[in-house]
Amino acid sequence: MGAGAKHRLVFIDRLLATLVHLRHATTHNVLACWFRVDRSTITRAVNEVRPLPESFTALVAQLESEIEALAKSSPLAAVRAARRPEVIAMQTAYWPAREARQDGDPEQAATAQGLDGGAARKLLARSGRWRPYRGG
Repeated sequence: MGAGAKHRLVFIDRLLATLVHLRHATTHNVLACWFRVDRSTITRAVNEVRPLPESFTALVAQLESEIEALAKSSPLAAVRAARRPEVIAMQTAYWPAREARQDGDPEQAATAQGLDGGAARKLLARSGRWRPYRGG
């Protein structure tokens, strides 16, 4: 499929490593010894499983409020404003979608996005610009 290391940790171990790291401030080196993997594997797992930053979720909530307020006075401007995040998402999601595809864990991708497996596959395919049912 492509270059890049495959996970040596199953999803539940990646989740456990992330939770222990966040709750107890355990270093990646200690977790790597515990799971018998390289430190970079733990770093990658923590970065993938970690929830969205609070600043990002607050920004999205503010954007949603602003668009709703704009819709009351200018519906077309609200539609245009709502379209911008879609454009930004498509411009910035290409490489993350490609990396998620290489990981090959559709269950994890679906869970992380709050979608079922088919919807997650279609979203990743659209973001990564490949066909969801055939190699691309």
